Amino acid sequence: MRVVSYLYGTLYNMCMCKGGEYQVISKDLDRSLLDNNIMINNKILSLFLLFVCCSVVAADALKVAVFNSTATCVTSGATGVCTPFTDATLWNDTNALVNPTQYLFSIDLSKDDTAIDLNVLTPISIGALNIVGGQQTFLNLNASMNVTGDALSVSSVLIQVMNGAQLSASSIQLTDTASLHIGQNSSLKSMVDDIITGDASSSISLYDQSTLLALTIDTLGTISVADSATLFVQTAILDRITVATNATANIGTLTLTNTSNVFSGRLTATTLTINAGLQATFSELGVTNLVLQQGAAITIIGDSNIRYLNTPTIIDSTMITIDNGATLTIGGNNAQNLYNQFVIGGNGAITLAVSNATLYSLTTTQPYVKNQPLFTLQLSGFVVLAAAFDFNGLVLVSPNATLDIQQNLTPTMCLETYGSVFIHKNVTCHQGNMLQGATGQLSLVDTPLLHLFKFYNNGSILALSNAQILGNLESIGSIRIGSANSLNIVGYLDMLSADATLTMDQVMGNSANAALSVLNIITLNGTFSYNVSAPASLTRDYTYKLLSTQLYFESDFHTIIADPALEQFKLEYQKTTKAIQLQFKGKKDNSGENEIYYNLGSYLSARSCLSKQPCMRIEKINEFSFSAVGCPEFQVAPGCKVVYGNEDKDYPYCCPRSLCGEDVLWSEPIRHTIQFSISQAPQPAYLDGLVFIDNYQYSYIYRLVGLSESSIIKNSLFKENQRGGIV
Repeated sequence: MRVVSYLYGTLYNMCMCKGGEYQVISKDLDRSLLDNNIMINNKILSLFLLFVCCSVVAADALKVAVFNSTATCVTSGATGVCTPFTDATLWNDTNALVNPTQYLFSIDLSKDDTAIDLNVLTPISIGALNIVGGQQTFLNLNASMNVTGDALSVSSVLIQVMNGAQLSASSIQLTDTASLHIGQNSSLKSMVDDIITGDASSSISLYDQSTLLALTIDTLGTISVADSATLFVQTAILDRITVATNATANIGTLTLTNTSNVFSGRLTATTLTINAGLQATFSELGVTNLVLQQGAAITIIGDSNIRYLNTPTIIDSTMITIDNGATLTIGGNNAQNLYNQFVIGGNGAITLAVSNATLYSLTTTQPYVKNQPLFTLQLSGFVVLAAAFDFNGLVLVSPNATLDIQQNLTPTMCLETYGSVFIHKNVTCHQGNMLQGATGQLSLVDTPLLHLFKFYNNGSILALSNAQILGNLESIGSIRIGSANSLNIVGYLDMLSADATLTMDQVMGNSANAALSVLNIITLNGTFSYNVSAPASLTRDYTYKLLSTQLYFESDFHTIIADPALEQFKLEYQKTTKAIQLQFKGKKDNSGENEIYYNLGSYLSARSCLSKQPCMRIEKINEFSFSAVGCPEFQVAPGCKVVYGNEDKDYPYCCPRSLCGEDVLWSEPIRHTIQFSISQAPQPAYLDGLVFIDNYQYSYIYRLVGLSESSIIKNSLFKENQRGGIV
């Protein structure tokens, strides 16, 4: 079966029967009922189109047939059973059932104090029906009834449509405890110039597999839609309605006028209005325009997918308007994509509460007013802000909630967070300050910028990139700077409590900026823990910049904890007026205790690049680096390798490029310097394999630092077949 998504246009040229004649009517149905992607199944759509064609007889043309309230079926026994539409003797006009569409049938049992069953056993079409019940009056439709005239008016009567029967009427009025029950597989149709009305004591109940189709329902009474039942109305003004879990209500324009409304099932509507001060709860809501008047509250709960909150095909047209003092709650255990345009319509205490969802659009229509209550975006579960947002209001992140800010966010009154927040872009707060509770965790990702006046941190801040705070930070919680990352504060930093902590992971040596840099004063307090990356070379000097300020430090840390692994490097902790740093001094003495340095210069001819042999072999070298002088560019020639142990490695400086000269004999030799360092105790290092090509050879000039000339000879560091001399 094909599912019909929406239906456009005007239904016209519908036929209706009047005294055997046909007249053409044009009924301009509200296009919005079906034009906004309300999902309608084939069954409902077919019934809708079928019963728009209804027979109509003008009220002034109807004759009146009066029921005999003293008939034997009424007065006999404790319970009377009458069949008024098959027994002509029950009416004052015995011809009434000959042409029933020409009659208004009037039944008055108000003085009866017994139970009366009025049974309809065969299908019938009548002009109109007016029933006033007594103590217990039942109109039981075991067969279909079509009321073609003005109204079906019922007072103090329970109408039961059952056994697959159908009740059709252009107008239905329920008063004085009147009830309408639509039983299993039965239906009520009211589709022409119709309206179903009810007073506060009336009720309409739809049971399993039943259907109610109407253009308009305006009732102060109660409507109950049971499991698997369907309510399909163009316009509804309802005081109390309950929709069961597996039930469906499709309503073009719905206005709720009371608080006793629970939609456990699915509601789809073109326009939903919640009157001032009222509340409603929904499990699955599909709405194009949602209007919450002042003080109204709407809650969307359950595990439903939020696809029923927006129009499936024209998602950008969906708009939800929240007025002053209203609350909208959208929740569920499943992830939801909210493509709706949320429009906040005032400066009152407005709340949009969202759980487990991704938001794409949110705007406020009123300008910021100082000292006035503002809109609050309250978040729980896992919420993603997938687009840029700029609104007058506050973002409140509940405990155990997670907020992922993927684009720029500009909430006028900033953030108040007790959960986890990830900032990927920029957050700008023009008026308010940011507050993070003790349970809050802020992660600064992808070099974000946090722009505000003041940030009160009682929780934890984690810099996972080179982040920046344009504002002042007051912290009694923890600040942690991730490995090789930094935090720059363009303001002051106050660590206000002895419980405050500052932790740095893997600070890099000789970096341009400190891991934590602050423009103004830094007030030190609490515990400082740090770790740095190991020196890349034990021969060089390294400065690890931990903290810096352009003004000065106040006070000092209570406790400073260095990573125990750093002790082997003998780092010096230095605190100056404007900086805290670690200093590592590389070993450059000639004791030879721990390191040996080799500088070898080789004079290469251009033709030596044709070599298919290793340029040199290096064994038992733990750490080495290469540098070239003389010729600025070298490249790897085919077959030109450095052999390190048993592993071949490309040697980028083995042969000179033609950019250094002609690819012939060099008029001036190219100086090639290689530096090796051994980070263990001295061990023999071997260079072998002098290469002779076309009478051109390598010749090595080497210098050993840290060893005397005699020790070189004693340790036989070089094989006998190598030539050279101590420089």
